[in-house]
Amino acid sequence: MDQKTIHKLLDNIAERNMPASVDILPGLQSQLDKPIRASASPLRYPSNAAAILVACLLFVATTVYAIVQLQIQDPALDESMVTQINLSQTIDDITVTVDWAYADANRIVIAYSMSDEDNPLDAAIPTNQLWDSEGHRFLSVPVGYHLDQPLPEMLRGNLHYDASIVKGEPESLDLRLRLRGDFSFEFSVPFIPGVRIEQQPVVEHAGLGVNIEWAVITPSMTRVFICYDTPNDDTWVPSLRVEFDGHPIGLEPGAHILGMKTNNEDANGRPCREHFFLDTYDELPNQVTFLVRHLQTATYYSEENMQRAAVVLAEYGIEAEVVRNGSLPPVSYILSFTLPPTIDYEEFDRIWDEALLAAGEPLSGESIQGPWEITVDLP
Repeated sequence: MDQKTIHKLLDNIAERNMPASVDILPGLQSQLDKPIRASASPLRYPSNAAAILVACLLFVATTVYAIVQLQIQDPALDESMVTQINLSQTIDDITVTVDWAYADANRIVIAYSMSDEDNPLDAAIPTNQLWDSEGHRFLSVPVGYHLDQPLPEMLRGNLHYDASIVKGEPESLDLRLRLRGDFSFEFSVPFIPGVRIEQQPVVEHAGLGVNIEWAVITPSMTRVFICYDTPNDDTWVPSLRVEFDGHPIGLEPGAHILGMKTNNEDANGRPCREHFFLDTYDELPNQVTFLVRHLQTATYYSEENMQRAAVVLAEYGIEAEVVRNGSLPPVSYILSFTLPPTIDYEEFDRIWDEALLAAGEPLSGESIQGPWEITVDLP
């Protein structure tokens, strides 16, 4: 896929899937501590990986997993978790197939494929709507989209919807999906309930308070709503990490995403933000830790900053190129590199912290170091 096609794809994604009321800038800024997921931060991936990561900034993100049978394409799902649907319809030489589906208390994921015998398909997410048997419509959520185009006439993708409107703990959901306006599918998928953590007490550090308003843990995603104090009226964002029994989750590229609730305030006027962590578990953890490592404003790095960071990455066998970040003022620089396929993401998290430390003082941006730590024992 050439760069022109990539840009067209991303423009179409933004137009079709981002509500006009959504302010994307806070979503970008919220990832400043993990530049792998934000264009304002000093890291990007080349070629096809870049398309996936830039798509993340448009509220669509995923990490590629090569599963031959079903092509899961999701960092928190595997073949054993999804339900095969395999329903197809053909209209005017275009065939649409619903391949598989998954549903829990956080999200519904539906994989589809489209083919056209005569013409290349428009490389964009098709118009789509999802309802249940009671007429409730599910809204799209920014937790994943993957474009897989091995042939010009084939397009695959995953659609993601907010499942929080589901009441109670039904055994399954009866769903009706409409794609491209003309294609309609009805199917059922098992429903997995979540574990909900209610509001936690405020934890104070450096004169500022942070608390978890709520969190919902399911096998495919942990959803967190956090509120916090700020020292002034500037836009401050938390560097939030979630740990299951001491192990960080959602470290893979695109697996930690800001949710739709980015500009909310609590009753006291404090900013609140929703975070999605796409990760799974073999067994429900005994303990969950919410760790805010620092609060930070928008940060920009010089070419010299990034050159110093690149030296550290090179020591670990990661070759990085310093490139100008043309998307945001002022003039600043980011790193472009490809992670080895065998990378341990927890180890890379440590390496990246070391690289940013070596980068030195940025051109602009403020940071208040934590930690603010909240630990909850699960029943």
